Amino acid sequence: MSSIKLSKLGNFIEKVSIKAAAFENYEKLQVFGVSNIEGITITLHNKSKDISKYQFIDEGCFAYNPYRINVGSIGLTPKKQKGLVSPAYVVFRTKPEKLIPEMLLDFLKSGEGLFQINKYARGTVRKALRYDDLCKIEIPDIPIEKQITGQKKKKAVRRNLLPLQNEITHQQTLLKKLHQSILQDAISGKLTKKWRKENPDVEPASELLKRIKEEKERMVKEKKIKKQKPLPPIKEDEIPFELPKGWVWCRLGEICDFITKGTTPKAHDFMPNGEIPFLKVYNIVNQTINFEYRPQYISKDVNVKFSRSQVYSGDVLMNIVGPPLGKVAIVPNSYEVWNINQALAVFRPVISGINKFLYYYLCEGAVIYKIVTLGVVGQDNISLQQSREMVFALPAIYEIPVINKKIEDCFAFCEKLEKQIDKSYNCANSLQEAVLKEAFDG
Repeated sequence: MSSIKLSKLGNFIEKVSIKAAAFENYEKLQVFGVSNIEGITITLHNKSKDISKYQFIDEGCFAYNPYRINVGSIGLTPKKQKGLVSPAYVVFRTKPEKLIPEMLLDFLKSGEGLFQINKYARGTVRKALRYDDLCKIEIPDIPIEKQITGQKKKKAVRRNLLPLQNEITHQQTLLKKLHQSILQDAISGKLTKKWRKENPDVEPASELLKRIKEEKERMVKEKKIKKQKPLPPIKEDEIPFELPKGWVWCRLGEICDFITKGTTPKAHDFMPNGEIPFLKVYNIVNQTINFEYRPQYISKDVNVKFSRSQVYSGDVLMNIVGPPLGKVAIVPNSYEVWNINQALAVFRPVISGINKFLYYYLCEGAVIYKIVTLGVVGQDNISLQQSREMVFALPAIYEIPVINKKIEDCFAFCEKLEKQIDKSYNCANSLQEAVLKEAFDG
């Protein structure tokens, strides 16, 4: 882009400021919002009671939130569309004889466009791009005839790529279903059906459950854990699926010696580079701990103060405050000890070999969905008692590592498929980027 003339965007656009009150029956106009994915879209947020100061948008108008344009939240009003947007939005349009609006939208969403948006945005805590700042952005000064030619090429490429993009979306949907199907087959015993036929004399899960009970009684006598209140018997309507021979239904409180939730330290207890990592729900991404995202620490003294919520490698975590409910992760061995906030529950099985299967079981989500349908709707939380009473499909102890290995092998295959899909997706995007670059280069 350095070889062509650049001009300030302000030379190509003009601000639009028409209040809703200028129209009769403006209350009947549709209120829109702006999404970084869908652009101008019908808002799901409640509109104000008085919308007289909302801004009118017509086809060809741009609208954006000054605080969110840095993530691509800008939209172009489609043809034959009109309505209102929040007065907090900036509304403008291109000068038709100088700049094609679709071309400007492509530029502002491109890597170069986002770079300049962040360059001219102002603010310390939250950066905002006002209209005057938007006008400072530099864009290629391309004759309108060449813009029209570039847009025709872009549309032709997108038209030809549409079948490929639809197929990629279809494959991504199928892959998600396959991933879920693997978990469903694993926790219901279907994935290891052949293994059970080959190993008919394996000790049943009922014996494992007896040993767990005996171990818990021993720990109570040694005062390592407190005696737990008896759990209610499992009712038929709590069982989400039929178990294979040798498995047994139980409650999580029966197989775990420790089920509790985290705590909430004071703001001054946190530090950017402390000694003990402190996990929050947002640190669980794709059912895995991602502590690099907004890490927080507490001191050793604070950790001792909140010793009840200390967690260790292998503990299974689940968020019990939503929406959404059911984020799950296994605590990694990156640190010797961690701590967690009150939106997370920790499950620590008496026998450590169960923890990974328990993780997969919770990831599948059937038992969580069952609790929600039985009465958590509207509360957006799962109580500790409900956590302890969750039903659990317990396999034979020797079958558990076989199930885990089957899941891992299947997921590895899914990962290969995902990489192939991502490669196709990146190729399609690269082709579109090349066409856009050609257009911006005049």
